[in-house]
Amino acid sequence: MSMWHVQYWRDKLLGCFGVTLVIFALPYLMKAGPLELYGGWDEDGQRQRRLIAFYGLDRSLPEQYGTWLYRMISGQWGDSRFYNRSVWRDAQRAMGQTTVLIGWTLLVIACWIWLWTLLSRFLPATPQARRYPAGLLWILVVPYFVVVILIRDLLLWRFGLLSMAHMPAFVPWYLFNPVYMAVPALLLALVPCAVWTIGSRQPGSGKPVEIGKSMVHFCRRFRPLLAGMLFELFLLEQILSMPGLGRMGIAALKRRDIPMLQGFILCTIILYLILGLLLDWGAKRRRGPHATRATAGPAVTPSTIPHWPMFHKRRYQGILGLLLLLAIAIWTPQLSPYDPSEIHSDDQLLRIGYRYFLGTDFLGRDVLSRTLGGCRAEIPRSWLIMILAGSIGGVIVYLGRYLPRWLWPMIRACATVYHTLPSFLVVFFIFLIVDPLPWSLEISLLLGLLPSTVYLLSRRRPLVERLLSLARIGGEALLLLVIFHFLNFVPDVANPTWGSELRMGMTYSQNNAWLLVGPALALLWAHYSFYMTGLARMVPTMHRSDPSGHATLKGHGGGARPTIAQSGPSPR
Repeated sequence: MSMWHVQYWRDKLLGCFGVTLVIFALPYLMKAGPLELYGGWDEDGQRQRRLIAFYGLDRSLPEQYGTWLYRMISGQWGDSRFYNRSVWRDAQRAMGQTTVLIGWTLLVIACWIWLWTLLSRFLPATPQARRYPAGLLWILVVPYFVVVILIRDLLLWRFGLLSMAHMPAFVPWYLFNPVYMAVPALLLALVPCAVWTIGSRQPGSGKPVEIGKSMVHFCRRFRPLLAGMLFELFLLEQILSMPGLGRMGIAALKRRDIPMLQGFILCTIILYLILGLLLDWGAKRRRGPHATRATAGPAVTPSTIPHWPMFHKRRYQGILGLLLLLAIAIWTPQLSPYDPSEIHSDDQLLRIGYRYFLGTDFLGRDVLSRTLGGCRAEIPRSWLIMILAGSIGGVIVYLGRYLPRWLWPMIRACATVYHTLPSFLVVFFIFLIVDPLPWSLEISLLLGLLPSTVYLLSRRRPLVERLLSLARIGGEALLLLVIFHFLNFVPDVANPTWGSELRMGMTYSQNNAWLLVGPALALLWAHYSFYMTGLARMVPTMHRSDPSGHATLKGHGGGARPTIAQSGPSPR
């Protein structure tokens, strides 16, 4: 066993231990106490005494952690806070249903690899153009959950596959029906298939690469995108009403059902670790000793996407789009034909007309005014999070040069635990802790995106390019803001938001399609502008000793102080 394997498994074990500490400490860090969060609110105190004995809440913290860890390992995960059901059984059932969906997705990816391998024999070997392919560009830029919402609208109302809006699009016994599973599997397989397609040809000559090398480079490129794909999987299950971990976790997060939420987090981390181990094994795989240089073919560069110059035409498009969005947010009251909250009781669910350019909603409110109001609610907060994260991240990068050497092992341990968790779970953890505070959503997004900001600012690039790359943080903040409002994690405020409008459009889009299309197009424009301004590449540069994209500490020799290198924000 090489030193790389020893360090790899050491980091995995350290990360798993740190994650168990974080999950155990979650109810102690929230506003309510652990006894109340675990479900002890009965009047006679019988349930409270049972919970105290079950979790050992009358003992010291180390003993409580040992009791909790033993029960988690032995499968005694307790009962739900709101339902008298075993968390272990619900989590086991949801884990199996999500695994079936992942299996269908892997089947679609395998079919695409086989089909693309056959097509590569007949396609001409032309050098790739020095730009993003148009299809790949739109796959990366378009917000994934918006596509799922639009597909759901087509399935329910436009194609008439289901007759009633309140019926779930998928029920458990459909999980083994290829007719029903084709749509979600194809949606989940878009990004992996695009990553495979790019790495299957040599960047210089355009000749096809053998399948073994393509698999290695696919694992290296797709590893940093794994956390984002899991989040997209959970959103797809919630939007299409598919049973699985996504619906279980989102329902537990809304109700603050801590036993169910802990079960969801443990299952998610297990799934994330298993998929990560498979990708790391594929990225580290080497050719056999019998392979010769003559049959190996030319080497493939780490990235098949060419570099763009600092100021590309798409970057100009992104900067112009951000400035226009900021201007619209400032002058929304002057641009809106009506007040976004004004109710016209006689004009409910009207289509496009001369009075209402995009129609009205179920209360008679103007859709165009509410879409512009959503721009005023989302864009300034995205800019604020981006500016604050950039300022704090710049200070951290500057002070990192003067940190003592004895502090770096602790920083590395924290970074290892951070990368053991999927990035969206980090934001959820912080949101649960700071939820009672004002601006809790903005604080959680700021702290959750801060490590990615430090990574972008610490890269050795010109200062202007590093500052412009912070637009990627703004795009991530915008998407998370919309998703939090869409899932109704925070109560809707008086001003409309794009997330709440998308949620309402899912119900009433059969009467007025612009209830859904209006905020979807606005979000697409905003995310495209942020993405093009940052000019995100598909995979950040990684150190050779750690192809998995995990945090590593790299020294520059000559007694120089080490710097932190970690995977950047997900391009999705």
